[in-house]
Amino acid sequence: MTVPTSPPAGWFADPDGSGGQRYWDGAKWTTHRRAAESTSARPSGGVRQRWLALPTALRFLIPTALVVIVGVIGLIAWTTSPTDYWARLPKRLSCQTQDGPRPPTSITVATVEAKRPRKGVLELLIRFEQPLPQSPSGSRAKGFVGYVLTYSVANNGKKFAELGPEQDTDDLAIIDTLGPNAGETSMRPDRDTTARRTSSDTVQVYLELKRFGIENEVVNPSLTLDAQFNTPSTTTVKFAPQLCQ
Repeated sequence: MTVPTSPPAGWFADPDGSGGQRYWDGAKWTTHRRAAESTSARPSGGVRQRWLALPTALRFLIPTALVVIVGVIGLIAWTTSPTDYWARLPKRLSCQTQDGPRPPTSITVATVEAKRPRKGVLELLIRFEQPLPQSPSGSRAKGFVGYVLTYSVANNGKKFAELGPEQDTDDLAIIDTLGPNAGETSMRPDRDTTARRTSSDTVQVYLELKRFGIENEVVNPSLTLDAQFNTPSTTTVKFAPQLCQ
């Protein structure tokens, strides 16, 4: 007949269920307790040993291939990212008077601010040195009398719209356009294409770029102001152009 024997002395799981360990002296539980030993495996260095066991050429090829793969992924992400056509839009255009008779200060441009008020819309805020003279009288067909200002707007050096005085109003009319709607000269307030004098010394222009076929071009505008004075006797005095870019 086999006689039951007690476990040998040692550390065992605490029977009180605390999750720690308690010392068994071979006959009974003692008051000595400790936290349970971690059973997680320590790094054995096996991975490093296996890596060092690889041929030298293969150990060079693997990291090189990883670098190439990461580079290709980055290039694909960069080339497929959406183009920000407005990244080069300047906040302010610098204006210079070209060769020729200098225009009076009342029609000399002081500053031109360029903004993007809404998606696909270019805003130009043109401020003059002094209050503008009265809008010219007459019509385009019969001829205007007074100061006649013509605003030519270009993008990346290519003119796409030309604005001039509107009969009996401080608003501007589209004289000429380029792009898919070339020749269409009606303003479209409902489509963000408007231009008017907003104060005594300020002209505000809104241009919907899609209308002029340049919505998918980098937006880098410039403005040329041509001014002349027409008298009732058909005498015309032309002033030097002002280029803002």
